[in-house]
Amino acid sequence: MTANRSMLVGAAFGAGALVGRASASPQLRFARMTGSSIAGTDAAGWMTDFLNAAYYRRDPARRDVDDLRLASAVITTRWHRLGHRRLRLGDVVPFHAAFGRDRFVDGKRSERGTLDRAQLLEGAGRLLGPWFADAYADPERRGWGIAFETHEERAGYDPEVRLRLARLGSATPPEAPGREQTWHTYPAVEMPSSDGLLAALSRPETWPDYASALGRFTPLRRGGLAGQTFEIEVVAGAAHGRPVFTRGYVTITTLVSQEDPEALRRYIDELNDGLARFGRDEPPAVPDDATRCSPST
Repeated sequence: MTANRSMLVGAAFGAGALVGRASASPQLRFARMTGSSIAGTDAAGWMTDFLNAAYYRRDPARRDVDDLRLASAVITTRWHRLGHRRLRLGDVVPFHAAFGRDRFVDGKRSERGTLDRAQLLEGAGRLLGPWFADAYADPERRGWGIAFETHEERAGYDPEVRLRLARLGSATPPEAPGREQTWHTYPAVEMPSSDGLLAALSRPETWPDYASALGRFTPLRRGGLAGQTFEIEVVAGAAHGRPVFTRGYVTITTLVSQEDPEALRRYIDELNDGLARFGRDEPPAVPDDATRCSPST
């Protein structure tokens, strides 16, 4: 993977690594890259407030990351329905009309200032149309973090309309010395089958469906993984209920798979070597005794 010059943080997907870049003016670079490419800086306040209501402000025991994905889809679908112009401060008005009563008046269903899943779906119906709930629940009418009213609308969507809003420079690998980079491996997650995992990863338009409370990947180019560029929306401060959103971009320049075992082995060896040299007591991304799965395993 090669990141773009304008990025704040790159992501080495296989290791889950975040790599900091040196900058003559990191504060200015951070300010330019806050928020999402689909919104202007004047929309950051109300968008963050909406996501807070859906997830971060809720009691931790009542949080469900799938509700956060739903709230993000409401915002992204609204951007799509408005013809792909950036969302602005004035766009808070229809959001308040659709969700305000549930948030600030009716405290019986959810704590005031928050929204539960049913309220999110009902408000989205008022904002976007009664078709939204069924479309969002249909994987064939959902993609790129957007719910589409029809299958034809989804088929006609061009993800590169968002690419044109992004701040991409020329591609460059991480430039900081290895010891100044952050290499980190997340705990393994059990999957029901390698087939399902590979099928999911091979469809980048579905990646927003797997977003976490710390961020999400949205593909910006047509096609599959080879050559794909992702906008990474990263969340800081989530543990304190005061999230700050920033973004970076990463492009896949080399794709390895079990179809080329030698290339896959070299990649794993390089990845594990980097974690051993630059990680802080990090386990290997792929254990030495791991076996390569066949497509039917």
